[in-house]
Amino acid sequence: MSALYCGCDPEAKHVCEWHSSPTNPRYDHATQLEMRILTLKSISGWQAKVYEINASNGFHDDPIVDETGALGKRLLLVVEELTEAYAELRANRAVTETYYTETPQGLKPEGFGVELADAVIRILDIAERWGIDLQGLMAEKTIYNAKRGYKHGKQF
Repeated sequence: MSALYCGCDPEAKHVCEWHSSPTNPRYDHATQLEMRILTLKSISGWQAKVYEINASNGFHDDPIVDETGALGKRLLLVVEELTEAYAELRANRAVTETYYTETPQGLKPEGFGVELADAVIRILDIAERWGIDLQGLMAEKTIYNAKRGYKHGKQF
């Protein structure tokens, strides 16, 4: 089995044999899912996988009766993740620090970067549920932004 990149030594950018070893307590039935997730190569692939996981965890059990209200709730969950990222800064944690807390599901990664990842995950889920080609739009918008000039003509 391939080793997982765990980020335990951010400077080395290595694949950590211990974190992917069957002797590691984290190595369990979720490891196969982790390997499938780590091999996703496109935004569209991530978008579909995030939606699949969230749907299986019950986040899409509610019918979309009120399109605006349902979407608004999802956007507020993105804001909540960004607020949690800000809370990490207020706690004087380094933006590159990832720490772990014990939960019944295993070690939960936490930190500023983790909260940013949570926000992106929520955005990917929204895009998939509402049929938005996020990868295509990101490419289109990046090309447009490249032509806009210094700070897009604004102060900041």
